[in-house]
Amino acid sequence: MDRPVRNVLLRLAFVGTNYAGWQRQKNDTSVQGVVEQAIKAITGEEVSLVGCSRTDAGVHAEDYIANFRTATAIPADRFQPAIQTKLPRDIQILASKEVAPEFNARRCSYEKTYRYQIVLGASPFFQDRWWQYTGVVDFSGLPELAELLVGMHDFSGFCVQKSLKSDNRCTIKDAAWRKGGKKLYFKITGDRFLHHMVRFLVGAQFEVAAGRLTRGDFELMLKNPVEKRALYPAPAEGLYLMKVKLR
Repeated sequence: MDRPVRNVLLRLAFVGTNYAGWQRQKNDTSVQGVVEQAIKAITGEEVSLVGCSRTDAGVHAEDYIANFRTATAIPADRFQPAIQTKLPRDIQILASKEVAPEFNARRCSYEKTYRYQIVLGASPFFQDRWWQYTGVVDFSGLPELAELLVGMHDFSGFCVQKSLKSDNRCTIKDAAWRKGGKKLYFKITGDRFLHHMVRFLVGAQFEVAAGRLTRGDFELMLKNPVEKRALYPAPAEGLYLMKVKLR
């Protein structure tokens, strides 16, 4: 007798340093591919994980959502410890539970929060987790630049050009900078994000803080991206997916 197919949600956290991003790759190691192999080792099934979003190579996640379908009899809450035994230490399964058959991690995520973190200076202890910035920056204007991002805007000036969609508008609920000693944090929450968007936003704001761009340049990127685009994304290692909200 065939067992019913169930839909299982996983909450994950991972350090992205050793991975080519979330998305499965033909010739490189991805978080999705490693977790799918761990599930296969437990269930004997070839599964296809649906992730809440793509992440770039080297980007980290503190709360990532994925789901998969299984016909095994393993209780849904037991997938968390079982899968973890087959994973490296830089990927952690935080929780597992059964969800409705129609649940899809990508379609059901409606809001994401990212954090970008920078340390002013270089140290081996910040390797692969922070953007180690050794130049001179004026922090005082950064909070005002972040405030300009709140609301609905066309962010096509802050993404990889070849990834542009027919509609590149995103609604930003909150964006803010925080400083603690030599550490700077940029936190942003929105309904969607374009490819490399957070990294381009951080990079452009830092260009202003370093005196290589003006506030007017930054505003033009936001208001008229056809005329002026951000050119330098901040490095991937400082970016963290903090939180995903689900419908």
